[in-house]
Amino acid sequence: MLKTMPNADDIEFKQGFIDRYSKLTDFDEFKKYSLAFLRRSIRVNTLKMGIDKLKKRLEKEWKLEQIPWCKEGFWIEHKKTER
Repeated sequence: MLKTMPNADDIEFKQGFIDRYSKLTDFDEFKKYSLAFLRRSIRVNTLKMGIDKLKKRLEKEWKLEQIPWCKEGFWIEHKKTER
């Protein structure tokens, strides 16, 4: 879930920038993600700990959501309060 930055509607992109990135990607989608806060995430260092062990340790207090493009990566959110 994306949280949009305050005043995101007030930010203007230069036309040259829009033209260039419109050729590379869906500019509206790019703009949506560019003007949103980053999600908190972690990546497991599997040389030090296995994925299952880390999940078992963190799931007590954290909500973990697998990042689709990174099997060792998780978006995290504290279960009780936002930190």
